[in-house]
Amino acid sequence: GEMEQTPLTKHACDALWNGNTDFKPIMQCLEARALQAASGNPSSTERFRISLSDGDHFIHAMLATQLVDYVKNGRVGPGTIIKLTEYLCNVVHGRKITIVLNLEVLGSRPVQGNPQNIASKGAVSQAPAGAAGMQGGQQPQHQLGYGSHQNAPPPAMQTGHQPQHQ
Repeated sequence: GEMEQTPLTKHACDALWNGNTDFKPIMQCLEARALQAASGNPSSTERFRISLSDGDHFIHAMLATQLVDYVKNGRVGPGTIIKLTEYLCNVVHGRKITIVLNLEVLGSRPVQGNPQNIASKGAVSQAPAGAAGMQGGQQPQHQLGYGSHQNAPPPAMQTGHQPQHQ
């Protein structure tokens, strides 16, 4: 049917990882996982983390609370094709996280490709293909703050005690 034809948005993970929110990528959910409520706060809303693939890589994203029902009622799960219509790219505790505020479910199909975690990709995108194996463990993002402090991220991002968006 029509659904087989909807292509995933190429390089969507790269763009999201780099904080680009100017487009509405079509991605595939690999898994949806409920996160434990913050300790000592049982009344806090259940949060879900989903893995979103562009066919080559995947990123982890948090679902906004108003989208939790998509997972609970089974509309979003492994294999679901999703269009992200509204989302934020945040850094929380030094980790990049995409927060999905709104989405459209386009359908479902078997997981395509063998997507790799974008977070472990590191510097590979700038490197020639042959060098990828050697660079896998490096984290070029963290070389910012060592020399001059003008380049260091603002303290809020380093300490991570106050994530701006909750």
